[in-house]
Amino acid sequence: MGAVKIEINEKELFKEGLKGSYKHSFAAIVKAKKELDSLEYKIVWEALGGKYSSLYHKIGVWDCVDSPIGVCMYDDIDDPAWDNCLYCDEPDERK
Repeated sequence: MGAVKIEINEKELFKEGLKGSYKHSFAAIVKAKKELDSLEYKIVWEALGGKYSSLYHKIGVWDCVDSPIGVCMYDDIDDPAWDNCLYCDEPDERK
């Protein structure tokens, strides 16, 4: 009777082990991003008093003392180049 040879491919075991945890982590990130997007929509809608749909507005990163949320907001439909903040009227690339 011959000896039984067992070959363990550690690299494949490692890849298979990570696959599940990466998939779980990625799914959690996607879920969290969707929740944040939903919260952002609600905050902007309330800050604007329901006058504008935040679906048509983009939020910049620049401070804006005139904005109800403290950062510049742009009308992405009428001003896709973000030339004028809805509140301070400055372009996105000003800083």
